[in-house]
Amino acid sequence: SAIHAAQRAMALAPISADIVRATCFMSGAAEIYAALGENDAALRLLDQLLRMPAGREASVPMLRADPAYDRLRDDPRFERMLQRYSAER
Repeated sequence: SAIHAAQRAMALAPISADIVRATCFMSGAAEIYAALGENDAALRLLDQLLRMPAGREASVPMLRADPAYDRLRDDPRFERMLQRYSAER
Protein backbone atom coordinates (compact mmCIF):
# COMPACT_ATOMS: atom_id res chain seq x y z
CA SER A 1 0.00 0.00 0.00
CA ALA A 2 2.98 2.33 0.56
CA ILE A 3 4.08 1.90 -3.04
CA HIS A 4 0.57 2.56 -4.28
CA ALA A 5 0.35 5.75 -2.17
CA ALA A 6 3.74 6.95 -3.44
CA GLN A 7 2.75 6.32 -7.05
CA ARG A 8 -0.54 8.14 -6.51
CA ALA A 9 1.23 11.14 -4.98
CA MET A 10 3.60 11.35 -7.95
CA ALA A 11 0.66 11.09 -10.36
CA LEU A 12 -1.18 13.90 -8.59
CA ALA A 13 1.85 16.21 -8.67
CA PRO A 14 3.62 15.80 -12.01
CA ILE A 15 6.84 17.66 -12.70
CA SER A 16 5.12 19.71 -15.38
CA ALA A 17 2.66 21.12 -12.84
CA ASP A 18 4.82 21.74 -9.77
CA ILE A 19 8.49 20.76 -9.78
CA VAL A 20 8.99 21.44 -6.06
CA ARG A 21 6.12 19.22 -4.97
CA ALA A 22 6.92 16.61 -7.61
CA THR A 23 10.54 16.23 -6.53
CA CYS A 24 9.44 15.96 -2.90
CA PHE A 25 7.05 13.13 -3.75
CA MET A 26 9.65 11.46 -5.98
CA SER A 27 12.16 11.53 -3.13
CA GLY A 28 9.60 10.04 -0.75
CA ALA A 29 8.78 7.33 -3.26
CA ALA A 30 12.48 6.52 -3.69
CA GLU A 31 12.78 6.08 0.07
CA ILE A 32 9.77 3.76 0.11
CA TYR A 33 11.11 1.72 -2.80
CA ALA A 34 14.52 1.45 -1.12
CA ALA A 35 12.99 0.39 2.20
CA LEU A 36 10.96 -2.32 0.47
CA GLY A 37 13.88 -3.65 -1.58
CA GLU A 38 12.58 -2.30 -4.89
CA ASN A 39 16.06 -1.21 -5.97
CA ASP A 40 15.30 -0.78 -9.67
CA ALA A 41 12.48 1.67 -8.99
CA ALA A 42 14.43 3.52 -6.28
CA LEU A 43 17.50 3.90 -8.48
CA ARG A 44 15.43 5.11 -11.44
CA LEU A 45 13.86 7.86 -9.33
CA LEU A 46 17.14 8.84 -7.69
CA ASP A 47 18.87 9.03 -11.06
CA GLN A 48 16.08 11.24 -12.37
CA LEU A 49 16.29 13.49 -9.29
CA LEU A 50 20.07 13.83 -9.58
CA ARG A 51 19.69 14.93 -13.20
CA MET A 52 17.27 17.70 -12.18
CA PRO A 53 17.57 20.80 -10.05
CA ALA A 54 16.40 18.81 -7.01
CA GLY A 55 19.30 19.34 -4.61
CA ARG A 56 16.95 19.80 -1.68
CA GLU A 57 15.53 16.34 -2.28
CA ALA A 58 18.53 14.43 -3.62
CA SER A 59 22.21 15.15 -3.70
CA VAL A 60 25.24 12.90 -3.64
CA PRO A 61 26.28 13.91 -0.09
CA MET A 62 22.72 13.42 1.18
CA LEU A 63 22.38 10.01 -0.46
CA ARG A 64 25.73 8.91 0.99
CA ALA A 65 24.66 9.86 4.52
CA ASP A 66 20.91 9.21 4.67
CA PRO A 67 20.13 5.91 6.42
CA ALA A 68 16.94 5.63 4.35
CA TYR A 69 19.16 4.39 1.52
CA ASP A 70 21.18 1.85 3.53
CA ARG A 71 19.51 -1.04 1.70
CA LEU A 72 20.79 0.32 -1.62
CA ARG A 73 24.42 0.43 -0.48
CA ASP A 74 24.95 -3.24 -1.37
CA ASP A 75 23.77 -2.58 -4.92
CA PRO A 76 26.81 -1.67 -7.08
CA ARG A 77 24.57 0.48 -9.30
CA PHE A 78 23.96 2.82 -6.36
CA GLU A 79 27.67 3.51 -5.86
CA ARG A 80 28.24 3.88 -9.62
CA MET A 81 25.43 6.42 -9.76
CA LEU A 82 26.88 8.39 -6.86
CA GLN A 83 30.32 8.34 -8.43
CA ARG A 84 28.95 9.45 -11.80
CA TYR A 85 27.12 12.44 -10.31
CA SER A 86 30.06 13.30 -8.03
CA ALA A 87 32.32 13.51 -11.07
CA GLU A 88 29.85 15.70 -13.00
CA ARG A 89 29.58 18.36 -10.31
